[in-house]
Amino acid sequence: MRPIPKIDTDEIADFKAVELGISDPEKLAQDTLALIKPGESSQSSPEAELAKAFNQWMTGPESSRHNGIHPNSNERDREKILRNWRAHSIGDEMTLKRSSDLAEREEIPEEVKKEAESLGEWIADTYEGRGSRHRNLSTYRNLGNVQLESNLGILDDEEDALRIPKLNEIDEEDVIDSAIRLLESEAEETQIIQQGEQVKTREVDLGTAQEIIDENPDQMIEDASSFYNSVLEESANQVRDETGIQFRDLKPFEYLELLSNSDLEPGYSFEDRIIELLEQGLDKKETYADAKAFAANKVSDESGLIFPLKMDADQFLEDLDGLELTEVEVEGIIREKAIEEAEEISDTKQLSGDAFEAVRDLDEGEIYRDTDENDKRVYRWSQGSSYSVTTIINPLPTSYKEIDTGGGLFHWQNIYDGSDGKYDSDIIRDYSGNRGTLAHEEIFARYVEDEGEVRGDTQRYYNQLREIQPGEDDLGDLQDILEWKEDNQDRVLRYTENDEGYVQNGRDLAEKEISWIKEKFMDLEEDLGLTKDNVIYAEQEFAMNAVHPWDQSNNIKGPDIGEFSYGGTTDLIYEHSETGETILLDLKTGSMKPNYAIQQAAYKHAVENSKFFDDPRVKDGIDRVVVPEIDPEKMMYTEKEPIIHTDQPVDNNCYKTSEFLDASKVSLESSEYRKNRWRPENWDEEALYLFARAAEQMPLDP
Repeated sequence: MRPIPKIDTDEIADFKAVELGISDPEKLAQDTLALIKPGESSQSSPEAELAKAFNQWMTGPESSRHNGIHPNSNERDREKILRNWRAHSIGDEMTLKRSSDLAEREEIPEEVKKEAESLGEWIADTYEGRGSRHRNLSTYRNLGNVQLESNLGILDDEEDALRIPKLNEIDEEDVIDSAIRLLESEAEETQIIQQGEQVKTREVDLGTAQEIIDENPDQMIEDASSFYNSVLEESANQVRDETGIQFRDLKPFEYLELLSNSDLEPGYSFEDRIIELLEQGLDKKETYADAKAFAANKVSDESGLIFPLKMDADQFLEDLDGLELTEVEVEGIIREKAIEEAEEISDTKQLSGDAFEAVRDLDEGEIYRDTDENDKRVYRWSQGSSYSVTTIINPLPTSYKEIDTGGGLFHWQNIYDGSDGKYDSDIIRDYSGNRGTLAHEEIFARYVEDEGEVRGDTQRYYNQLREIQPGEDDLGDLQDILEWKEDNQDRVLRYTENDEGYVQNGRDLAEKEISWIKEKFMDLEEDLGLTKDNVIYAEQEFAMNAVHPWDQSNNIKGPDIGEFSYGGTTDLIYEHSETGETILLDLKTGSMKPNYAIQQAAYKHAVENSKFFDDPRVKDGIDRVVVPEIDPEKMMYTEKEPIIHTDQPVDNNCYKTSEFLDASKVSLESSEYRKNRWRPENWDEEALYLFARAAEQMPLDP
């Protein structure tokens, strides 16, 4: 058993990435599990172990023996370095002071061996460029139960650079990891070097590293270590409560490691059995101490509970006397605690623009959703930052932009503020927003191979919904939702999936309505011509810079419109299973609003012009836009059925064009353009004009 779990900068970087909001909390859960159960983390695959071996060998103590050699020009040096690398990475006759975890495996896949051989050739070819002096020091921070242990990298004196070798693709955590190492070294910059057919590098200077860390490294390391310690302690306390097994003299990670590796027999009772075994021990052993040791070992064997090496038999038996074993999911508890705490961390700290640019030097095709200082949705990408389509078209003060989509959002928020017996619009906004997001996830997960492509912070949304609770004397926040729905209270609150049979909180209500939305969407699949096999894109993010393509041939003269920028996420793009049409689908879990046509015009323009949509099936553009309206407030508690709003006429009673093409409620305040109804053949041009007028007034780089 390890006396102290050591986390290296990979785990510290994972913590920082979650804190910045650019990584999945699940990674921290895996990191925490790896502290008590080696092999549980993603580092257990042969490929990952090879990457780890590569980094250790290039930066570890044994690499000092290679100083001053020239393997790319001297054959004997080349043989030496190849032999030493093979011995360290996958094993050989020669033994180094330290071999890799991979080399200790009984079986190593042939493809991994080939990859190791190829990597050795690359090392030999590029070794001379590494500099002659290495940075082999380890950085330690004693922080209670958890320490940081890190080989910093290879220090190149001539370039004053810290070189960090990398086997796999360079990702955000690698950039954060390099920033930590740089701030702990004497170098001026780091060079992350990725091996492959073409060597790739990414440089991080001191200023950028400081922006990423946004604090001193010691504090960041302490925060990360505190996170792991806190999760382990909370998990250990819960396991102690559930099992009754205390073992208070074990540290949390030791206790969890012991329980996790024990093969417990639920129902095993210690009370009578300990007395029986003590009596047997007294018959077989000379001393009472030997009898207790005999009983402790037998109890351990029978119950499956490991007998801690650092605990004497007397203490072991005393702590267990009177207990009966219960089944406990140690790993599940740790994972749940880690994710819960990680979500709190990411919720309390927003990613700043500078830190974002520092962490992610984005290549074409990569994109990230963020918020600006006013909490407005922003898409950051390789060519800058763009406001989302919905941010651009939602009603805002007229001093900010001129578009009026008729939504009345500000009027609604000002009137319904929770005072004078009115419901609170903030509660409604949060409830309907989270419900809609979760409904989209639940539905679109049916149309992708990997659900992770369409799912986000699912648990966080459900947790926020659960916080909508009834009050002591009335229905509290739930009452606000009932008043907003303006429907029979009993029908809304009736629920069959809990013991009480009624909605207990906002999550109960949302789950009930999400299930209904999903059922109704599935009922529409045939009318939509939608199957999993004909989906081209699901939840596809994009961002683009544009110049309005105003077509003077339509005889509607508008003002010159300059460059504008926007981003968004399309719900589904698919080929109709019968007609072969390329269709843009946008699901709405609320009522149809005038600005939706403008939103779809912006999406349609992006699909047809943005580099984020390069599938050959969309090269000729979008043939039809469909907006299924599946609104629980209007339909679930009545006899009304969902509607498919569309831009092109179709002979199907489910489809309607009237509201989609109704332009009477959408205008510019300056009255530069106004029409009562759009035409199917060019509605998108006219609606895009309105969108461009609004977008050009938004900052291009929020």
